[in-house]
Order: sequence, then structure tokens, then C-alpha cells
Amino acid sequence: MFSWVPVTKIGIFIMQGVYIFKITTRKKEFHRAVNIASRNTVVGKLPNTTVKLPEKGLIKMSLQTFYEVYTNSPIDQAILQTYLETEFDKQGITTLFEYGIYNHKYQ
Repeated sequence: MFSWVPVTKIGIFIMQGVYIFKITTRKKEFHRAVNIASRNTVVGKLPNTTVKLPEKGLIKMSLQTFYEVYTNSPIDQAILQTYLETEFDKQGITTLFEYGIYNHKYQ
């Protein structure tokens, strides 16, 4: 007599593997898109970016959903928000976001 239990278990394991793969891929794509949008905002959009910015280390992911972007230029809050929204739209990021500006000079 044939039992469907082993076949069902194998099917469940395969579906879990596919689901985990899709989630991992989506997270990687999201982080990549945020990095590109953040870098484009700092390098190409913000005024007074005359200081040579590093190729690596400009954007640091501190937590799973917390990014730090380093620049030595003064930043206008309204302009920054506009540029971030524009770059996020270009990258297809529709997630709500918050940002803060911190001056490391006076630490």
C-alpha cells in the first residue's frame, strides 16, 4: 500500500526552501536598491559635494533597516528629502522611510 505522507513532507520542505529563497532574494534586492538610491543622492544630487567621496564605506547598514550615509557637506533637510524620494522612486522603493541628519563634527 502506498503512503502519501513522505511525498507530502518532501513537498512541504521544497515549498519552504522556495519561500526562504524568495524572501532572501527580495531582501538583497531591497538593500541593493537602497544603497544605489542613497549613493546617487549624495554623489550626484546634493550641492556642495566638492569633497572626494570614498568608493567604499560611504553607506553603512547599522541594523537590518537602518542605514548611515557619510558626507562632509552641509545638507538642507528639505532638499535631502526631495532627492531621497526621487531616487527611491527611480529604484522602485515604495516603503515609508524616516531620515535624520547628524553632525559628527561636534561629537
